[in-house]
Amino acid sequence: MTDINILALFGIGITELEIYEQTDSGDGWVAFRIRKSKAFTPCPACGSVGCRTNDYRRKPYRFRSQTGIEVRVLFEHRRLWCPACKKAFFEPNPFMRKGAKVLSKEKILEIIGYLKDGIPSTLVAKYSFVSEATVSRVVDRVVKAKRRRLSRVVCIDEFCSFNSAAETKYACMVLDAERRAVIDVLPSRRKRWLDDWFAKIPDAERLSVECVNMDMHRPYRDAFRRWCPRATIAIDPFHYIRCVVDAIESARIRAMGRFLETEPEYRLLKKHRRLLLAKSSPDSFARPIRVAALGRVMYASEIVAEMLSLDESLAEAYELGHTFLAKLDRLDFDSFKPFLQLTIERFLGSSIKEFREVGETFSNWREEICNSYIEVPGFGRLNNSLSEGFNNKVKTLKKACYGLSNFEHLRKRIFLIFDKSDHRK
Repeated sequence: MTDINILALFGIGITELEIYEQTDSGDGWVAFRIRKSKAFTPCPACGSVGCRTNDYRRKPYRFRSQTGIEVRVLFEHRRLWCPACKKAFFEPNPFMRKGAKVLSKEKILEIIGYLKDGIPSTLVAKYSFVSEATVSRVVDRVVKAKRRRLSRVVCIDEFCSFNSAAETKYACMVLDAERRAVIDVLPSRRKRWLDDWFAKIPDAERLSVECVNMDMHRPYRDAFRRWCPRATIAIDPFHYIRCVVDAIESARIRAMGRFLETEPEYRLLKKHRRLLLAKSSPDSFARPIRVAALGRVMYASEIVAEMLSLDESLAEAYELGHTFLAKLDRLDFDSFKPFLQLTIERFLGSSIKEFREVGETFSNWREEICNSYIEVPGFGRLNNSLSEGFNNKVKTLKKACYGLSNFEHLRKRIFLIFDKSDHRK
């Protein structure tokens, strides 16, 4: 089938075209630019016949011929202006017949299938032979993103969305940890947005929440204490462990500042910093490591000892941090409480500013940190690994789409990717 045959399918004769030219071609496709000749078109509002051309709007269409060749048409749609009623309107579009069904059910399902796979809208439009505007309309009109019911175990975490409408760059995702599904996505993690969201949920549903896992963001704690008073709030272990690791890292960076970049001590602290941050003590019998900064081969334990000898503050930070980290896996809920109290006292009495700050943080979140050792029947220890995994997929979606500025579209895409329910109306 030639391009002339495709035009004939839409009732367009070659003599009716003002512009008809091939603009490009490639392997298995050909592109044309088309503009119809101006014809007698009365104003649909007042019936006036003295209408003149206002401008042209370029509209892309794609078709597949019987021979498998993709025909791309850039149609310059003439927009007319009526001087009598001062209204603008388009001339008849031969590629969009009046009353015709734009998208079939099968085409809508095809588009939704691509969206569920996390494919960008531009590629969805290309694979489905529709425009990007059509994909956006499917997301707006077909995809549903209704809030799910709160479950027994809830996780909450934020991700970066750059949503200017909510005056914050962080959005908030609430997850059902038991069913591993999205409950809802909020445009902001601020207290006002959380309160407005909770206020719309029935009391019986909010009181059914038993456990909540979160990071150390105070509005989360305040909101769940107010609206879900029966829930046990626990902090994800990753976040309070990260506080200690960051304190050790700050002490290492401060120790590096005492040396010039060309000195071997500086290069030693920079090159082998991961040994200082390792949770367990390095194995002295591991394979030797060549230390270029010192020009000799050393075991991991010897490298750590060499770095700690360079700065007393770094040695103190290493001892404080690893005394805490080394015992976390060997404790339970009852034994962790006194250990945490002792750790807070040691941190607050430290000469290192970062550890005193960590001690204050631990003191403010003492109860929630201890609750991270609670064993929930049928679930295990509370942690936020589910939300971190979901956040990683959201970041992948945003990266593939080069960002999603429309928050409602982002919210619906998240529901499509993670939810197994039917999103068709």
